[in-house]
Amino acid sequence: MPAVRLKLPLLEKGATYRFNFHWLNPPYGGVVAGAKSKTYEDYITAGYTPADLSGCSARLQVFDDDLKVIFEASTENGILTVDLSTAKFSLFLSDSDTSKLTGEGGSYSLFVSFPSGDTVKLLKGFWAFE
Repeated sequence: MPAVRLKLPLLEKGATYRFNFHWLNPPYGGVVAGAKSKTYEDYITAGYTPADLSGCSARLQVFDDDLKVIFEASTENGILTVDLSTAKFSLFLSDSDTSKLTGEGGSYSLFVSFPSGDTVKLLKGFWAFE
């Protein structure tokens, strides 16, 4: 499964940052990234189902131009959480977290690791800091 390309909303340094999304499986197979005009309930009503993330861990890494990790949010450090019942990923950075970021952003990847040992790159793109 190829990673979905998604530009994350601008992160303003020194301000609280929240971003949420669901991993849903459409009734016809594949993966859906979501549409801003639809709610989670709209997708469920249309037959989409939350991905089974039982026992999974997740990490979002931001890289500079030299591919050095400049920031990591994970289920281990608590900056990234996953609601297993809805497959909802929630990214939360406090104002003190965002004030520590340097540079103007970078490319990112979101990886999900399964108990089987498989790791999937779910999302990728650019995340701008200001």
